[in-house]
This record gives sequence, structure tokens and C-alpha cells, in this order.
Amino acid sequence: MIGTVEILVTVECRRRSTKADVRWIEELRSKRDSLGISKTIAVSKRGFSRDAVETARLAGIELRTLSEITSGQIKGWILPEKITYTYQHFDITAVDIDAYPGGHGAEVDQPVASISSATTADVFETRDGTRCSLNDLFRTALRQEPALAANVPADGTRKHRTVHVRFRAGDLSLYTDTGPVGVARVAVSVDLWEEEQVQNGASGSYHRYLDSEGRSVERAEFRLTAGSSSVRFGVQHESTEGGVKLSIESADSYT
Repeated sequence: MIGTVEILVTVECRRRSTKADVRWIEELRSKRDSLGISKTIAVSKRGFSRDAVETARLAGIELRTLSEITSGQIKGWILPEKITYTYQHFDITAVDIDAYPGGHGAEVDQPVASISSATTADVFETRDGTRCSLNDLFRTALRQEPALAANVPADGTRKHRTVHVRFRAGDLSLYTDTGPVGVARVAVSVDLWEEEQVQNGASGSYHRYLDSEGRSVERAEFRLTAGSSSVRFGVQHESTEGGVKLSIESADSYT
């Protein structure tokens, strides 16, 4: 699982003998903002007043009249029009490592060619005993400091960065031919680039079924591929749940 995020889509319905007024729309806007709702759809049996239509337009609330709703529109409420996915890539080109005095060497200063295996091999060990590679260290740095990948265009253009990460004594060790070395600093020179792919929601698959507990489930699935990586998106709504769940999974193991 790469990551999950929950989005909340609300469908508010009103059955009155007159058109829905602007006050109701203002109440829905306030509710949406206070609860962090991603999307609000207002359904009225008798339609909407002119002021209500204008207020909804400005607030980004979708309006539907009950008699005009089709099954295709209902599917569209949980099927996104499109999904934009950005693949982030990096290539470590050089490494400089300083060790704490008192270990097997006061300094480890080698070109990447001589420790190239460190980019993928688990040659480092953290204080809690976790083994990791240079790639792992850089991914952690990206998560902790997203600004490292700032201003990288999503057109495949490479941007060069040099990242310095300092460690307290005992936090990180490097395993060398002569034994472990306590790492004080790692400087990584890296090329960063991104690829952006847009998936049209209509090209995904849509399923509606009853699960093992008898709940009505609606699910849409999409698959994106960039280079050698594949990601599978799932958008799912269950009749007993209050929101729509979006899942993002590695699809490399799926055919």
C-alpha cells in the first residue's frame, strides 16, 4: 500500500412543495466548510430559486432536480472526471560521508562508483537496528523536507540537488570492509525528475455489488503506468459508511 486518503462526498436532499431557497444553500456551504467535505451535491424535488442557483455556483455546490437525475449522474458522483498522478524519480550521482572520530576511520570520503552498491544495498543501520540503503535515506529526507523536490517540472526535466543530512552520534552506522563506522554527515548529490500522467475517469471500471455482510458497495478502479511502475486507484462507497474511500496501491503484482 503506497497510501490511502478518505474523501467525503455528501448528497443533501430536500423534498418540499416549493423551490429550495438560498438559505438552504448557505447552510450547506457552512456545513461543508466546517466538516471539511470534499464535494456537496444538493438535490431538490422542486428545483431551486434564482438566488439559490447563483449562491451555489459561487460556492461550488452542485445542484440537481430529482426528476432530472439519471443513473449515469449518480455514478458520476463517486467516479472522478480524471485523476492526475505524479511519479517522482531520483538518481543518486555522488555521495560524501563523514564519520565520527574514534571509529574505524575519522572520515569516509568516496566517489559513488566505489560505494555504488550503497544506493540499493542495506549497508546502513539506524539506532533501532533497522538496515537501510542510501535510497532509503534520501526517500526519508524527501518525506521530511518536501521542499527538496520543489520546482521540479513534471515533464521529465532533471533538476540537480545536493542534500546534506547530519546525524547524532549513534543514530546511523555504515558497514564497511573494516567494520561499522558511525556516520556524522551524509551529502548526497542527486538528479530529480517527475512524470505526470492523467487518467480519464471514464476509462476506469465500475462495479456495484453486495459484500459478505449484505452491504451495497459501489467501486471504481483505475490503473496508471509510467515507466516500469504501475499504480492502481480505487474509489469505493459503502451504503452504511458516511464517505467515499480512495485507495492507492502498487499494481505491479497485478495482471
